[in-house]
Amino acid sequence: MNARQDHIAVYTFVVFLFSFSLFCYGFFPLSFSPSTKANLDELPQGVGNSSFSGVDYKPKISRAVLMVIDALRMDFVLQEENFQFLNQLLGDGKACLYRLQVHPPTVTMPRIKAMTSGAIPSFLDVILNLGSPEMKLDTFLYQMKQRQQKTVFYGDNTWTNMFPETFHRQGENSDSLYVNDFYKGDRNITKFLKLELEMYDWKLMILHYLGLDHIGHVEGPFSDKVPGKLKEMDKIRVVMVVRHIPKRSYLSSL
Repeated sequence: MNARQDHIAVYTFVVFLFSFSLFCYGFFPLSFSPSTKANLDELPQGVGNSSFSGVDYKPKISRAVLMVIDALRMDFVLQEENFQFLNQLLGDGKACLYRLQVHPPTVTMPRIKAMTSGAIPSFLDVILNLGSPEMKLDTFLYQMKQRQQKTVFYGDNTWTNMFPETFHRQGENSDSLYVNDFYKGDRNITKFLKLELEMYDWKLMILHYLGLDHIGHVEGPFSDKVPGKLKEMDKIRVVMVVRHIPKRSYLSSL
């Protein structure tokens, strides 16, 4: 009887170990991303019948602004009373609106990783999100730095942790996990935005606003503070497009 119980215990343990391993393999898949960086010296002369010149394309714009509004939902954008200027651009055909289906995990670090490198994040990145380790993959930020194209950043300090010594100038929130900060951090970003728009030594400016996300965490998406925050974000676009960006460098917004 004892031998039979021992066999059942061993069998149960083996089944559990196999099931647990299968779960971990599916839920935390291993991703093997190359650590090498792309460069023009390795560009082939052609692929099939297509040839490559290796000459950089001449940009249509002199500089660009990447504005990230954390937790901005599609239904928020379509609220014309809160995004009047953006909806005006959409109506005039001067802006494009795309709806993307974002798969989990949707925490900050994996999303930044996906945006900058094109890599597919996994749930293992959720654990790494707390530490925000330095990014080792090839990214457009790395490529810009290699070409002496300066970038500036203001906002969530996850960026500065992932990309140390990357930005020409930077200003980050002291603690992006302090969710009770609805306004101060965002206003500091906008203050630096106005100063940077008067400078012409950068090619790309990245802004990462957290106020809307913090409101959602504390009071939910239907909080009475949400409409005011959306209007604040819409006014920032007015500052960039109407007041500071010259018409010769004005292209459609996304």
